Amino acid sequence: MHRRSFLTAAALAALLPGMGTASEGLLRRRLGRGRPVAALGLGTWRTFDHPSGSPDWEDARKTLQRFVEGGGELVDSSPMYGLSSGAVGEMARQLGVADRLYYASKVWTRGRAAGRAQLLREAERFGRERLDLMMVHNLSDLVTQLAMLREACEEGLVDQIGISHYLTQAHPEVERVMRAERLDVLQINYSIMEPQAEDRLLPLAAERGMGVLANRLFAEGALFSRVRGKPLPGFAAELGITSWAQYFIKWVLGHPAVTVALTGTGNPDHIVDNLGGARGPMPDAALRRRMREAFLAL
Repeated sequence: MHRRSFLTAAALAALLPGMGTASEGLLRRRLGRGRPVAALGLGTWRTFDHPSGSPDWEDARKTLQRFVEGGGELVDSSPMYGLSSGAVGEMARQLGVADRLYYASKVWTRGRAAGRAQLLREAERFGRERLDLMMVHNLSDLVTQLAMLREACEEGLVDQIGISHYLTQAHPEVERVMRAERLDVLQINYSIMEPQAEDRLLPLAAERGMGVLANRLFAEGALFSRVRGKPLPGFAAELGITSWAQYFIKWVLGHPAVTVALTGTGNPDHIVDNLGGARGPMPDAALRRRMREAFLAL
């Protein structure tokens, strides 16, 4: 889907008041108790689930290359994503960028033995002895898998642990888990069309010192369907925005509790465009309200 609507205005050189820090290049934020990472991440669901050497695989490889060249670091995968983890690992080794990536994946099974086997298999696919982040996918077999992941942390197999979900109706249970467990990272759905996470989950994550990975930024493409053929609001130039994708990404990153915005794509041109959403000024609360009002009015 074609999604560009370019503006001629140049980006401002500094962040608007109320936001964190940004250096030249991509905005960087500390993820939980870990190190700072670039605020635009690469999701791999469907987009990297391709056999080696296929045309789609080659496009995904080029996407990963441009992602890293543009300053991207965090790649998010899961065993339920088919071939994706292995594809990323193989591509990263071919490109010579494996050591520059932050690997985030998930455990998605039942039973301690199966969970540990899945963790070790993900590490092998990525080509790492130690994974940066492992999450319990969709809260599946939560108590058992969190205990397994904590043991893995003590062994030095995992740096940080967390939970992930993508459905708004799961937010009450996610909140319960966040309050009951010591976690480093939350991955949750959050977009200009699905903003419910900002009501309770994002403030709670900030209160508990958790990093946040935002998924479903484009609501599975529904946002682009809504804005197709429509020009960007004139005030988008204040943020250096040149596409609707950047508009949606900057709205998400404008919330200070969000660490990384995950965009799932295997299109090399789209990842370059997406990276622009993590550069330059970010909207403060007032401008974010204006952005959402303008979007809802379309």
